[in-house]
Amino acid sequence: MDWAILAPEHPLGWVVLAGVGFGLSWWAWQSAMVVWFGTFGAEALARERNWLFRHGERDIGYFGDNTNPEEADWDRSPPPGTVFELLGDIEGFVFHARQWRYRPQNIGFLTVRNRWKYHYVVALATTPQPYDGRFTSHRGAAVNDLRKALYPAFLTWEKQTKNQPPPPHGFLAGHGLLSMKRPCQRLTKRRLLADLDLLVSKVRPTAGRG
Repeated sequence: MDWAILAPEHPLGWVVLAGVGFGLSWWAWQSAMVVWFGTFGAEALARERNWLFRHGERDIGYFGDNTNPEEADWDRSPPPGTVFELLGDIEGFVFHARQWRYRPQNIGFLTVRNRWKYHYVVALATTPQPYDGRFTSHRGAAVNDLRKALYPAFLTWEKQTKNQPPPPHGFLAGHGLLSMKRPCQRLTKRRLLADLDLLVSKVRPTAGRG
């Protein structure tokens, strides 16, 4: 086959072809970065910054109404549907980030079967005692690792706000917690650090990246 016959005859055709090629390359690069961060990058970043990291158990459950986040423990199994979690501190604040996924139930021909939907939430504790200390007053872990002590508070907040649409300004706040939820998006290093910057700057406007 003579591939030359497929070449554009007009210079504008080459411009269009180059644009399509660039778009496909950009999409492939972004997709690769998302997969790399979830598989290797997030764990490497956690080691670099002394954060806690863990993969989910890859089940098909859903972090829904039957889940009791108040009984959550970092040293036990992660919530259903978790892809990975990060628990750390930045600029003196404890934060939690969770990437999760689920398969929409088939409700007819409009639903694409077997297609995962990915979402993530990044939350910051603006006080060492969210929910008026409900999760820290009786926990020995608070003395050893405040991050683990606050873990159930983060999940409680996530459950309470899971059905609230993201507001125009992007932040949800209450009970000593501030969060950003990103429906239909997957975490990358760039997105995580940008969201943490936004959360910290909301609490402490003069703060920079940790």
